[in-house]
Amino acid sequence: RYNDRGYRDSSLNSSIDLRSFSEGTKTVVEISIMDDAAHASVALDLHYDADRMSPVSASFSGLLESDVELSSFKQPGIVAIGQVDADNSVPFSGSFARIEFENGPMRAQSAAGDGHSNAVIFAYGEGSSTLSSPWSTFQFGNSTVSDSTPADYMFWGAFAGGDGNQDGESNIGDITPLGILLGKTVGDSDFSGAKADYDYNTSVNISDITPLAVHLGESTSAIEVLLGDSDTFSGSETVVATHTWSSGSAPSASTGTSTTDWSGVWMHWNGEITMAQVQAADTNADGTVFVAARSTGSGANGPLSVSPTAVTYVAS
Repeated sequence: RYNDRGYRDSSLNSSIDLRSFSEGTKTVVEISIMDDAAHASVALDLHYDADRMSPVSASFSGLLESDVELSSFKQPGIVAIGQVDADNSVPFSGSFARIEFENGPMRAQSAAGDGHSNAVIFAYGEGSSTLSSPWSTFQFGNSTVSDSTPADYMFWGAFAGGDGNQDGESNIGDITPLGILLGKTVGDSDFSGAKADYDYNTSVNISDITPLAVHLGESTSAIEVLLGDSDTFSGSETVVATHTWSSGSAPSASTGTSTTDWSGVWMHWNGEITMAQVQAADTNADGTVFVAARSTGSGANGPLSVSPTAVTYVAS
């Protein structure tokens, strides 16, 4: 089961009660959540033997007055099912869902989408009023740094499609940020909604459930940060950092279960680009350097995305 931040939390598995029985030629599994263990969301993966059974339907029992909900049979051997009621804060329990199976192996599913079909979106310092680049001032001719400010680079969009909590994997837990951020508009003064804008149209709405369903099971292993001399990268640029993701290092229940305070949860790279990392081939005559990022994972690299403005290195 996933917690109210959208991360796998094995301590919640004991709250799941399963009842299985035959109904005609079908096998029915009824899922209940016990011990008042539900708050704003219930999201879980039900594993089954795909060589012997095939899921044919899933329905919710009305436990939550959901803002968004999703059930998916896309991944063989897993029924992914979840609901989010972003406004609820009172613990509750009861019947959650009913899933029906028929005998026989699962039918072939359509191929997964490209988990990296969208480019990285850049922002500098979440909540800043403009997409502007930080300035770093260096003394040319040697590696002495006279003045510099590390940049807080926020990357999203190149993650596996639908990976709203940015733990490197698109799974049913990512329905939670979608429900919490529903109605957000991504704009100059607020970038938080971009984390759940799964179709990248600058608005978080119910249509964002579709790309999440399409990309379930895909993953991102790393994002590389590069430097280049213009906003058109040739592929020969310098990689200055590689930021990796793993589900093992993702935030979990130990970070709390607040559904309103997302600070500190979203992965980003906070780094200072030193003079030693800036190669002559990466700079323009005026000392400007563009920052780029690309993702790796799900069998392919994502498209290279370049910062909207350059980081500028000038003589002090």
